[in-house]
Amino acid sequence: MKYSINTNCLKNIFSRQEIVNLAKEADLQGIEWGLHTLDEAAKDAKEMTKLTLDAGLEVVSFINAPFCYKLDLMRQWSEAVADANGKILRVSPPWYAWDYDEAIRQNESFIYHLQVTRDGLTKLQDLSKEFGIRYVLEIHSGSVAASPWGIKYLMDGLDPKAVGTIWDPANMMIEGNIRPAASMELMGEYLSYVHVKNLEWSRKVDNSGWEFSRKTIDCGMVNYKEIIFALKKFNYVGWLSFEELCTGKDNVVKEITNAVKFLEKCINEVPDKTVEPYLNYNFKD
Repeated sequence: MKYSINTNCLKNIFSRQEIVNLAKEADLQGIEWGLHTLDEAAKDAKEMTKLTLDAGLEVVSFINAPFCYKLDLMRQWSEAVADANGKILRVSPPWYAWDYDEAIRQNESFIYHLQVTRDGLTKLQDLSKEFGIRYVLEIHSGSVAASPWGIKYLMDGLDPKAVGTIWDPANMMIEGNIRPAASMELMGEYLSYVHVKNLEWSRKVDNSGWEFSRKTIDCGMVNYKEIIFALKKFNYVGWLSFEELCTGKDNVVKEITNAVKFLEKCINEVPDKTVEPYLNYNFKD
C-alpha cells in the first residue's frame, strides 16, 4: 500500500512547499491536495502538481469541489483540474443533517437527496470521458454518502472508472458504521482510496450530550487491524491518506511516521483471508 497526506488539515498552517517537505521527511509517496475557490483552482492545481512531481511524489487527487449535481460548476472544476493533468476530483453530495439541530431544520427528503446525487453522478460519466477524471464522493456523516450502503445505492451500475468513493472508517464512527469487510464488498470497484484517522466519543463536561475528539491512528474507536484485514482480503494495494492529524504543528512528521509504522505492523500481522471456525459458521450442516 502507498501513503499520502490530505492537505486540508495543514494548508492553514504550512505553505505548499512546506507541506511537500513534510511529506518527503515523513517518507510518504503522495499528496491529496485541497483546492480553494474555483477562480484559483486552475492556477493552484498547476502549482501543486509541479511542487509534488518535482519532489518525486504523486498527486493522489484534488478535493473540495462543490455539489456533484451542479453540472455547469462541475465542468468548470473539471477544466481546472484537467489542465493540471489531475485524474481524481472529490465532489460533494447535497448536505442532509449533521446532528439533531440540523435534522429538525431539514425540510428536504433524504430520498430526494439520494435521487439528485444519483442523477448528478450519472451525468458526470460524460464529463469523465471528456476530461479523463474520476469523480469521487467521500463517505461522510451528514450526507447521503454516510455509509457504503449509500455508495452502493448511488453508484451501482455506473461506470467505476468515472465515479467512485473515498472510504473513511472514522467518519463512519459518527454515522453509517458497518463491518469493514462488508464495507469493502458494498463499495467494490467503486473504492478509490482510503482516509486514515481516528476518534473517540465521550460525554460533554456539562453532561448535555456527546462529543468526539481526534486520536492517533493506534488509539480510538477505529480498529485498524480490522480495516487492514478487509483491505487485504479484497486485494487492495492503493492509497492510505492521512487526514486530520491531532498532535500539533510541531509533531506532524512524528505522528505520520508512527502511524505508518503501526499500519505496517497491522499489514504484517493480520490475515488476508477468513479463518476458521467462522468461515462457514452460518450454514454448517
